[in-house]
Amino acid sequence: MSFYPSRDQQARYAIAMIANLGQRYAGSSAVQNTLGDIKGALRSMQDKIGTWSVVWGPALYFSDPSGNPDNIMYVAQQEGTNNYVIGIAGTNFANAFDFVYEDLGVTGTTPWMLLGAPAGAAISDGTYLGLANLLNTPASAGTPQAGVKIMDFLAAESKKGALNLAVAGHSLGGALAPTLALYIKNVSLLWDASRKSTVLTMPVAGPTPGNKVFADYLNTTVTVDGFYNDRDVVPHVWSASDLSELATIYGETDLIGGFIAGIAAGIATLATKDFNYTPTERTELKGSVLLGKLYFDQAGFQHLYAYDLFFFDNQIQPALHPPSTESQSVQIPSTLADAVKNAGGTIPSYIEVVPPRPQKEVTVGKKTFKVPASADAEQIRQAVMATAPHFGDALGL
Repeated sequence: MSFYPSRDQQARYAIAMIANLGQRYAGSSAVQNTLGDIKGALRSMQDKIGTWSVVWGPALYFSDPSGNPDNIMYVAQQEGTNNYVIGIAGTNFANAFDFVYEDLGVTGTTPWMLLGAPAGAAISDGTYLGLANLLNTPASAGTPQAGVKIMDFLAAESKKGALNLAVAGHSLGGALAPTLALYIKNVSLLWDASRKSTVLTMPVAGPTPGNKVFADYLNTTVTVDGFYNDRDVVPHVWSASDLSELATIYGETDLIGGFIAGIAAGIATLATKDFNYTPTERTELKGSVLLGKLYFDQAGFQHLYAYDLFFFDNQIQPALHPPSTESQSVQIPSTLADAVKNAGGTIPSYIEVVPPRPQKEVTVGKKTFKVPASADAEQIRQAVMATAPHFGDALGL
């Protein structure tokens, strides 16, 4: 089934992805660099998403003031309308805080005890931590509404009239966005002076934020317009049924990568079995496995660039994926470039197309797999035995 996003959906996706632009900066210059990048990206995409301006933030939360920001959030308003989008950044792999404490903080849950919530509703401890950071971090110094927290900003804006508010995020932001949207909806009596504001959330590629009671409650309380690529590993966590698909999500072209993912998924299933994590409402987008790519290379593409192709007519958007530093180019393998071109898309000039990493075929049992050219038979045997000994025994390794 083809996907034909509306202009509003394109705008929400872009605004969410633009929140990630500040993740590469550290220290005292991070705020102004982030604000400048956000403004520049919104301008560069006007022909695709309309005219939007930053009206609050960004708010940058730092667990280490000298390091990179752990959470980033800002608000954009569409020119001449009462349409507002809160954009929430995903995981910042420039530091360990997001990954260890927010992404992997799923071995315990925190009850959702706001007005109207059913008994038993709960979110992961990691999601709770991220939500607390977003609610308690004011717009950073030198940005629009500096020193003002998000709920106070919404209260002031609603006095001008009803807001059409969307909360959007990708990856970690895709778990935090619906959670923040539900919080905003639950406490609407405290901020919505008009009593007519609407709240929608568009989580993209997000992991599961909470249990089934929470998901059901959120789906019936807030308008949820979520999306996920069925070939993306991230939205397959932390629901047990989704985790079970990870070992074979890209077929059997990468023996080692698939088994590593399968073992990791098994460990995650055991660690979260008592919490009944359930995804919030979302639309499945049918991704395509790229031939010639190993598991973890494939996973990176499916989690990032693939969504550009879904939302923007098979075209990667340069404004959403700049180099991590000004002097560093973004590299993609020629197999990916060929796939984009075959789909009718274009490769931005700043992206360097490089030959794929050398691979070779190796036969294990009755099956033939592609593995890195540098891997010898003993390394393959050891990897299989270390990650899946029973499979290794069955094949006589």
